[in-house]
Amino acid sequence: MKAGFHGRAVCASACAFALFHPLPVRAVDLDVGLNIRERTEQVAPQCAALRRGTPADAPGYYRLGLCLLYGLQGAERPERGMAALRRAAGLDYVEAQMALADYFQAASPARPDDALYWYGRARQLGDSRAAGRADHLKRKIALDAARPEPPPGTVVDPTPMELQDLYRDGYHCHNMVGEQWCHLANDF
Repeated sequence: MKAGFHGRAVCASACAFALFHPLPVRAVDLDVGLNIRERTEQVAPQCAALRRGTPADAPGYYRLGLCLLYGLQGAERPERGMAALRRAAGLDYVEAQMALADYFQAASPARPDDALYWYGRARQLGDSRAAGRADHLKRKIALDAARPEPPPGTVVDPTPMELQDLYRDGYHCHNMVGEQWCHLANDF
């Protein structure tokens, strides 16, 4: 395999992925998105009952918070959902702390301080996942700070229609899973 082939294959894959998945991939890290999805799938069947009652303990506030925050089995109530999750997290319920950290990382990627705070609280209580996720987020912040800006006029995350035009003659970039891939249209 000649040098640079892997990079070209990845760039070609990025173009193909962007063509068929026009959503902003960089919005949420893959692991964070999967964690949120897993939590909501686990609690969703209980949400109708949880919304009718008052939780008696931290796990109950955690589950109710997820139901309200993500609109499971009813309307979204973000303020009430956050309050319930914060109450469970304040009672040192690690799952609530991890849920808050993942939520903040997904909801405001430009402001990671809230996510790092809750990962730190969960880490203090001995949760091994929290340490890894906080370290990953810190590395991502450092890489984003060190990443050079593409030249002026560069199309970042082109739409499928823009991508068709760029294949003829354009330098462009794709944001995928926390990484930015920039290349010329004919760089295969």
